[in-house]
Amino acid sequence: MKTWAEKLWGDLLEDVVSIDNGFFIFKVKSEEAIDKILEDGPYYVGARLIVVKKWQLGLNLIKSEFSSVLLWVKLYNVPLELWTEEGLGYIASIMGTPLYLDEPTFKRSKLTFARICIEVPANKEIPKSFKINLGYGDPYEILFMVPWKP
Repeated sequence: MKTWAEKLWGDLLEDVVSIDNGFFIFKVKSEEAIDKILEDGPYYVGARLIVVKKWQLGLNLIKSEFSSVLLWVKLYNVPLELWTEEGLGYIASIMGTPLYLDEPTFKRSKLTFARICIEVPANKEIPKSFKINLGYGDPYEILFMVPWKP
């Protein structure tokens, strides 16, 4: 796990500590490092999802079933009219509850795709695309790219 984390996070990481029941503590160098690590997820070792959470007082370290999962989803073919927090949130709500945009999407510095973190019910079928009609021209087909499906 330490080798995997060092390859992935490099200079952001100070140490990796193994604790009981298959849990690990990743010690990082700063709050900014924590934010970057959380923003860049989800993470996988092989085909297994690694759940990374920010430590907080009273954090309970138990493995449990998930009723929902957080997924970073890429949205392609988004019309410029919907390239706002509200518009992207509307699109993301097709899958689940939109939580936040990554920095390039928020700043609109890269318009190739939008990347948004969505809370999705773990048992919900995730569509590959859906069509949206803006009231003029042909409907747009928004494509969802999900790195991992629950």
